[in-house]
Amino acid sequence: MAETLKNFREYILSNIPLSRIGRPEDVGGTAVFLASPAASWINGATLQLDGGAMVAMPAMRGMARL
Repeated sequence: MAETLKNFREYILSNIPLSRIGRPEDVGGTAVFLASPAASWINGATLQLDGGAMVAMPAMRGMARL
């Protein structure tokens, strides 16, 4: 991943609405939530932890409203 970021950092960032690379602590809050009683009713869900990149994919830009 370090080599990918070295070579493609600007391109990757240009496709992330939050304009930054994710950090471990970005995932930590979600892990704590999913391990807590607050998530007891969640099942079969996919959580996108990507700073909005999935919604902003170039192929989806014409369909998504950000």
